Amino acid sequence: MIEALSQTIWLVPLYALIGAILAIPWSPGIIRETGPRPSGYVNLLMTFIALIHSLVALVLDFGQKKVC
Repeated sequence: MIEALSQTIWLVPLYALIGAILAIPWSPGIIRETGPRPSGYVNLLMTFIALIHSLVALVLDFGQKKVC
């Protein structure tokens, strides 16, 4: 599973897009209800997932020996 994270590093920029798409229903311009809107939490979660994915891929890349 860890090697799969290094092979899919190209997905890291898409996490922000996914977070934005998931947050659209709670946009103040679309829904004007009172109460908390979890869009900030959704974006925070997606950013955290992108950070973890990036760090794991970076550690795996530095851990490999490259033969030139």
